[in-house]
Amino acid sequence: MMAQDDGTPRNHVLRQMTRPALPTPDAPGDATDDGGARLLRVGFARAAVGALGLSVVVSNVAEEVVRLDDLLDGLPPDQLMFQVQTAEAPLGLAQFDTELSALVIEMSTMGRVATVAATPRLVTGTDAAMVRPLLATFLQIVPGDGAGTDMAKWLTGTVPGPRVRDARAAGLILAEAEYRVIRLTVDVPGTERRGQMMLALPANRGKPQRAQVDTRAADWTVTFQDAVLSAPAELHAVLHRMHLSLRQVDGFEVGQILALPGVGVGSVRVEGPGGRMVATAR
Repeated sequence: MMAQDDGTPRNHVLRQMTRPALPTPDAPGDATDDGGARLLRVGFARAAVGALGLSVVVSNVAEEVVRLDDLLDGLPPDQLMFQVQTAEAPLGLAQFDTELSALVIEMSTMGRVATVAATPRLVTGTDAAMVRPLLATFLQIVPGDGAGTDMAKWLTGTVPGPRVRDARAAGLILAEAEYRVIRLTVDVPGTERRGQMMLALPANRGKPQRAQVDTRAADWTVTFQDAVLSAPAELHAVLHRMHLSLRQVDGFEVGQILALPGVGVGSVRVEGPGGRMVATAR
């Protein structure tokens, strides 16, 4: 196929290959910077009381910065997950483990929490409807309580979005970027119940970006992009190659499902002439 500057996906591949490197965001640092850990602890405790009437203690706040693929690889299956978004677009994820989801559901349905740990089960739409108000309250309280702080800027304007069913679905929603991942460990006083919530948003959200200093380099980059994007190129996006007999192909039917062993969201190869791989895609 011939790549032209017409806004098509094939042209987008060339743009990605010639795009200047983005400035590295300032390291978010530990959640304790600027009182972030205390803000999260108090904010979640207030949200649990306000949304559920449940008294909890956030016993630990952990933080790391990871790439998108590492974030997706680290998502445990069969846990309740929401898209976190602004009015403009999806931004990140919030995930509640089995135990924390169960605590919310028990308070919502029985007005108290059980003394024994929850039994793992499939997540339902009803579970999501019961847990969403807690997340919404938390995302509202933290920016309000910590106005002007790093953590508040990071969360400002965010609300819960639709439920996300698994890591594969998350990979189709989220942009390729570095993500700041916060994990809150939540205890219920007087019991041995303990759950965890994970929150992941772009690491550079709310942080000023470094300006380009070398204008000559920037001018050269624009010139290079213009030259490359105006040149014809033949690229093939290949998801999977497999060998089949003519009999198998002749037996294909509409709606038939073909198994693609080992193929995932990020398995697309962008190949140039001769089958040489020039990039990967999702």
